[in-house]
Amino acid sequence: MNLSIFIFLSFISVNNAHIYSTCEEYNNLNSCIMNPLCQWCNSSNTTLNTSGICHPNTNCFYNNSNCISNNDFNYVCDVFYVFFIMSMLFVLICCNLYISYNTKKILDKYFDDKQNDAINERYKEKALIITIINILLFVPPLIFWIIGSIAFIYYFICIISLVSFMYCSMITTNVSKKDYIRIN
Repeated sequence: MNLSIFIFLSFISVNNAHIYSTCEEYNNLNSCIMNPLCQWCNSSNTTLNTSGICHPNTNCFYNNSNCISNNDFNYVCDVFYVFFIMSMLFVLICCNLYISYNTKKILDKYFDDKQNDAINERYKEKALIITIINILLFVPPLIFWIIGSIAFIYYFICIISLVSFMYCSMITTNVSKKDYIRIN
């Protein structure tokens, strides 16, 4: 299996598919910017008698004003941004559903009263609390995302931290005493 992956990647590299190609191999402007993953940056080097150096294109992350790049790289950046935003939304929705589900489990345990062999469930109270919690979980990130606020990132970090805390606390509470063996 590993040999076939190595052969496949070597074949791609030999066919100049720009997966393993390094930008430092290009020594002039035209050949450098033909590869969308490379950019030509102006920097004079007297020892090599060159007026520029070919570097990997980093325009998605920060703008290099002294560099010339291929316009096709904008498509790569757009795909990267769409993938990044979709990944963040997917993680945020999964975390919000995790919080909502665990809140429902906690409310089910808290509101179910056992009296005289009958269980009195409080559906209206639980539904109201779950609705309020879901509104507080799902509406703010939607508003922050629509208006393009940086608060979306802060909300995302808070939700990830909350889920991490909830997950760690659930793991530590599930350890039972029967798993421990008495030494003496």
